[in-house]
Amino acid sequence: MADYALDGKASRKKNNALSVQFVDGNGAVATAVQSGDDGRKTRTAVLMGWRNGGAGRHLVTFADGRKQVVEVTADAAVRVSDDAGQELATITSGSPSTYRSADGATVLSIEPDGPPTAGKVPMVIRRPGGEVVAQMVDVRTNTEWTVRDSLRVVSDLYMLVTASGAGSLPMRRFGTQVTSDTAPYPAEVDALIAITVAVCIGLCDLVPQFTPPRR
Repeated sequence: MADYALDGKASRKKNNALSVQFVDGNGAVATAVQSGDDGRKTRTAVLMGWRNGGAGRHLVTFADGRKQVVEVTADAAVRVSDDAGQELATITSGSPSTYRSADGATVLSIEPDGPPTAGKVPMVIRRPGGEVVAQMVDVRTNTEWTVRDSLRVVSDLYMLVTASGAGSLPMRRFGTQVTSDTAPYPAEVDALIAITVAVCIGLCDLVPQFTPPRR
Protein backbone atom coordinates (compact mmCIF):
# COMPACT_ATOMS: atom_id res chain seq x y z
CA MET A 1 0.00 0.00 0.00
CA ALA A 2 1.27 3.48 -0.86
CA ASP A 3 2.48 5.59 2.07
CA TYR A 4 1.30 8.87 0.57
CA ALA A 5 -1.92 9.80 -1.21
CA LEU A 6 -3.16 13.14 -2.54
CA ASP A 7 -6.56 13.59 -4.13
CA GLY A 8 -7.43 16.64 -6.21
CA LYS A 9 -11.19 16.34 -6.79
CA ALA A 10 -12.76 18.65 -9.34
CA SER A 11 -16.17 20.24 -8.88
CA ARG A 12 -18.02 23.33 -10.05
CA LYS A 13 -18.86 26.41 -8.01
CA LYS A 14 -22.19 28.24 -8.18
CA ASN A 15 -20.63 30.86 -10.45
CA ASN A 16 -19.73 28.08 -12.95
CA ALA A 17 -16.02 28.24 -12.10
CA LEU A 18 -14.24 24.92 -11.92
CA SER A 19 -12.67 24.16 -8.55
CA VAL A 20 -10.29 21.49 -7.29
CA GLN A 21 -10.12 20.56 -3.62
CA PHE A 22 -6.90 18.84 -2.52
CA VAL A 23 -6.78 16.50 0.48
CA ASP A 24 -4.12 14.14 1.79
CA GLY A 25 -3.94 11.90 4.84
CA ASN A 26 -3.65 14.91 7.14
CA GLY A 27 -6.62 16.85 5.79
CA ALA A 28 -7.18 19.77 3.45
CA VAL A 29 -4.09 20.87 1.50
CA ALA A 30 -5.28 23.48 -1.00
CA THR A 31 -8.14 24.75 -3.14
CA ALA A 32 -7.84 25.85 -6.77
CA VAL A 33 -10.40 28.03 -8.55
CA GLN A 34 -10.73 28.66 -12.27
CA SER A 35 -9.84 32.26 -13.22
CA GLY A 36 -9.58 33.18 -9.54
CA ASP A 37 -6.87 35.73 -10.43
CA ASP A 38 -8.45 36.99 -13.66
CA GLY A 39 -10.22 40.28 -14.26
CA ARG A 40 -13.96 40.93 -14.32
CA LYS A 41 -14.34 40.31 -18.07
CA THR A 42 -12.92 36.80 -17.85
CA ARG A 43 -14.80 35.98 -14.65
CA THR A 44 -18.02 37.10 -16.36
CA ALA A 45 -17.27 34.74 -19.25
CA VAL A 46 -16.89 31.92 -16.73
CA LEU A 47 -20.17 32.88 -15.04
CA MET A 48 -22.00 32.86 -18.37
CA GLY A 49 -20.62 29.42 -19.22
CA TRP A 50 -18.47 30.61 -22.11
CA ARG A 51 -15.27 29.27 -20.52
CA ASN A 52 -15.53 25.67 -19.36
CA GLY A 53 -11.90 25.35 -18.35
CA GLY A 54 -8.85 26.15 -20.44
CA ALA A 55 -6.91 29.41 -20.54
CA GLY A 56 -6.91 31.68 -17.51
CA ARG A 57 -5.16 32.70 -14.31
CA HIS A 58 -6.23 29.93 -11.96
CA LEU A 59 -5.74 30.66 -8.27
CA VAL A 60 -4.47 28.11 -5.73
CA THR A 61 -4.92 28.88 -2.03
CA PHE A 62 -3.02 26.57 0.31
CA ALA A 63 -4.22 25.58 3.76
CA ASP A 64 -1.28 27.50 5.27
CA GLY A 65 -2.41 30.73 3.59
CA ARG A 66 0.06 30.78 0.71
CA LYS A 67 -1.23 31.49 -2.79
CA GLN A 68 0.03 30.72 -6.27
CA VAL A 69 -1.32 31.38 -9.73
CA VAL A 70 -1.28 28.74 -12.46
CA GLU A 71 -1.62 30.72 -15.68
CA VAL A 72 -2.59 28.72 -18.77
CA THR A 73 -2.40 30.54 -22.10
CA ALA A 74 -4.46 29.90 -25.22
CA ASP A 75 -1.64 27.76 -26.64
CA ALA A 76 -1.52 25.69 -23.40
CA ALA A 77 1.74 27.17 -22.11
CA VAL A 78 1.73 27.16 -18.30
CA ARG A 79 3.39 29.63 -15.95
CA VAL A 80 3.31 29.23 -12.16
CA SER A 81 3.84 32.32 -10.02
CA ASP A 82 3.24 33.53 -6.48
CA ASP A 83 0.48 36.04 -5.75
CA ALA A 84 2.98 38.90 -6.12
CA GLY A 85 3.68 37.87 -9.71
CA GLN A 86 7.10 36.31 -9.13
CA GLU A 87 7.59 33.38 -11.50
CA LEU A 88 8.12 30.07 -9.71
CA ALA A 89 7.98 27.53 -12.51
CA THR A 90 6.75 26.65 -15.97
CA ILE A 91 5.04 23.50 -17.23
CA THR A 92 5.74 22.50 -20.84
CA SER A 93 4.06 19.73 -22.82
CA GLY A 94 6.40 17.39 -24.66
CA SER A 95 8.00 13.97 -24.64
CA PRO A 96 8.28 14.07 -21.72
CA SER A 97 6.40 17.07 -20.35
CA THR A 98 8.36 18.97 -17.74
CA TYR A 99 7.91 21.10 -14.66
CA ARG A 100 10.84 23.55 -14.61
CA SER A 101 11.97 26.04 -12.00
CA ALA A 102 12.13 29.75 -12.83
CA ASP A 103 15.77 29.39 -13.89
CA GLY A 104 14.86 26.72 -16.44
CA ALA A 105 16.14 23.68 -14.53
CA THR A 106 14.00 20.55 -14.82
CA VAL A 107 12.44 19.72 -11.46
CA LEU A 108 10.03 16.98 -12.55
CA SER A 109 9.14 15.12 -15.72
CA ILE A 110 5.63 13.92 -16.50
CA GLU A 111 5.47 10.71 -18.52
CA PRO A 112 2.82 8.17 -19.57
CA ASP A 113 2.45 5.26 -17.17
CA GLY A 114 0.67 2.78 -19.38
CA PRO A 115 -2.12 3.04 -21.95
CA PRO A 116 -5.00 5.43 -21.26
CA THR A 117 -8.71 4.77 -21.49
CA ALA A 118 -11.58 7.15 -22.15
CA GLY A 119 -11.93 7.40 -18.38
CA LYS A 120 -8.40 7.90 -17.10
CA VAL A 121 -4.86 8.75 -18.14
CA PRO A 122 -2.11 7.27 -15.93
CA MET A 123 1.10 9.28 -15.54
CA VAL A 124 4.34 8.87 -13.64
CA ILE A 125 6.18 11.85 -12.17
CA ARG A 126 9.98 11.57 -11.99
CA ARG A 127 12.92 13.58 -10.68
CA PRO A 128 15.69 14.44 -13.18
CA GLY A 129 17.68 11.33 -12.28
CA GLY A 130 14.71 9.09 -13.09
CA GLU A 131 13.59 8.46 -9.50
CA VAL A 132 9.82 8.12 -9.25
CA VAL A 133 8.17 10.79 -7.15
CA ALA A 134 4.59 9.60 -7.61
CA GLN A 135 2.02 8.03 -9.86
CA MET A 136 -0.78 10.37 -10.95
CA VAL A 137 -4.06 9.43 -12.61
CA ASP A 138 -5.92 12.07 -14.62
CA VAL A 139 -9.54 11.00 -14.05
CA ARG A 140 -11.84 11.88 -16.95
CA THR A 141 -15.10 10.18 -15.97
CA ASN A 142 -16.75 10.19 -12.57
CA THR A 143 -17.10 6.41 -12.59
CA GLU A 144 -13.29 6.05 -12.64
CA TRP A 145 -12.86 8.01 -9.39
CA THR A 146 -11.70 5.82 -6.50
CA VAL A 147 -12.87 6.81 -3.02
CA ARG A 148 -9.93 6.16 -0.72
CA ASP A 149 -10.82 5.54 2.91
CA SER A 150 -7.39 6.81 4.01
CA LEU A 151 -8.39 10.28 2.81
CA ARG A 152 -11.73 10.48 4.60
CA VAL A 153 -10.16 12.79 7.15
CA VAL A 154 -12.36 15.85 6.73
CA SER A 155 -15.80 14.39 6.18
CA ASP A 156 -17.57 17.66 5.37
CA LEU A 157 -14.91 18.54 2.79
CA TYR A 158 -15.11 15.11 1.22
CA MET A 159 -18.90 15.35 1.00
CA LEU A 160 -18.41 18.65 -0.83
CA VAL A 161 -15.80 17.53 -3.34
CA THR A 162 -17.56 14.30 -4.31
CA ALA A 163 -20.59 16.29 -5.49
CA SER A 164 -18.86 17.27 -8.75
CA GLY A 165 -20.57 17.86 -12.05
CA ALA A 166 -23.80 19.14 -10.52
CA GLY A 167 -24.03 22.17 -12.83
CA SER A 168 -25.37 22.32 -16.35
CA LEU A 169 -21.96 22.46 -18.01
CA PRO A 170 -20.19 19.13 -18.67
CA MET A 171 -17.22 18.17 -16.52
CA ARG A 172 -14.26 17.42 -18.78
CA ARG A 173 -11.93 16.40 -15.94
CA PHE A 174 -12.88 14.91 -12.57
CA GLY A 175 -9.56 15.36 -10.80
CA THR A 176 -6.27 13.61 -10.19
CA GLN A 177 -5.31 10.89 -7.73
CA VAL A 178 -1.68 10.74 -6.63
CA THR A 179 0.04 7.85 -4.86
CA SER A 180 3.64 7.42 -3.76
CA ASP A 181 5.66 4.97 -1.71
CA THR A 182 7.17 7.90 0.19
CA ALA A 183 5.90 11.40 0.85
CA PRO A 184 7.18 13.88 -1.77
CA TYR A 185 9.07 16.96 -0.60
CA PRO A 186 6.79 19.95 0.17
CA ALA A 187 7.95 21.77 -2.99
CA GLU A 188 7.09 18.65 -5.00
CA VAL A 189 3.60 18.59 -3.50
CA ASP A 190 3.19 22.21 -4.65
CA ALA A 191 4.32 21.09 -8.11
CA LEU A 192 1.86 18.17 -8.16
CA ILE A 193 -0.91 20.60 -7.30
CA ALA A 194 0.14 22.97 -10.10
CA ILE A 195 0.25 20.04 -12.54
CA THR A 196 -3.26 19.03 -11.49
CA VAL A 197 -4.55 22.57 -12.02
CA ALA A 198 -2.98 22.64 -15.49
CA VAL A 199 -4.65 19.32 -16.32
CA CYS A 200 -8.05 19.63 -14.64
CA ILE A 201 -8.80 23.35 -14.96
CA GLY A 202 -6.43 24.37 -17.76
CA LEU A 203 -7.31 21.20 -19.71
CA CYS A 204 -3.68 20.63 -20.71
CA ASP A 205 -2.74 17.22 -22.11
CA LEU A 206 0.65 16.58 -20.56
CA VAL A 207 1.03 13.19 -22.19
CA PRO A 208 -0.33 14.23 -25.62
CA GLN A 209 0.97 11.19 -27.43
CA PHE A 210 -1.31 9.16 -25.15
CA THR A 211 -4.42 11.40 -25.28
CA PRO A 212 -7.46 9.09 -24.97
CA PRO A 213 -10.16 9.07 -27.65
CA ARG A 214 -12.94 11.64 -27.46
CA ARG A 215 -16.13 10.42 -25.80
